[in-house]
Amino acid sequence: MSILQIFFISLGLSMDNFAVAAAAGAAAKKSLASLAVRAALSFAAMSSLCMSAGFCGGVKLQRFIESWGHFAAFILLGYLGGKMLFCALRCGEEEKNSGADITSLKTLLTLAFATNIDVLAAGVSIALYKVYLPAVLGILAACVIFFTSLGFTLGSKLGAKLGQRAELLGGAVLLIIAFKILIEGLAR
Repeated sequence: MSILQIFFISLGLSMDNFAVAAAAGAAAKKSLASLAVRAALSFAAMSSLCMSAGFCGGVKLQRFIESWGHFAAFILLGYLGGKMLFCALRCGEEEKNSGADITSLKTLLTLAFATNIDVLAAGVSIALYKVYLPAVLGILAACVIFFTSLGFTLGSKLGAKLGQRAELLGGAVLLIIAFKILIEGLAR
């Protein structure tokens, strides 16, 4: 497998991260560069961990991911998206400020895991090509950092324009991604 092929695989694996980071950025109360960096590093760390686990886990892990991964991603993203929608529609301003922060490390890691479950399966597949894992991880991390930062930054700019509707949009995007992952998983 060539470096170019690994790059294009990494680009494809980064797209869910971009979409979820954009939703998180839109719902963020502040638009600081440090939040985008924290989101990007959280997503990159999780994608590297998932790629490594898939690479080392082999076929047994692949069977589990193919059977259950889409349900886990659906539940995690569906819960966070639903919570965002509920709070956007029902919570008062005081409750919104005391609720779970979309930019907290716990929430970011949950989002990162949910969007990187497919990277586990990709790790199993890439291992079959006997590639050098550190090179794969470096390319993947670079793509994830770039697209997550871009998504978070664009999302926060959109969120600033949308005001209170940004959390509604962010929750809806997370729910759409959750259903997309579930439908794709059930279609296999």
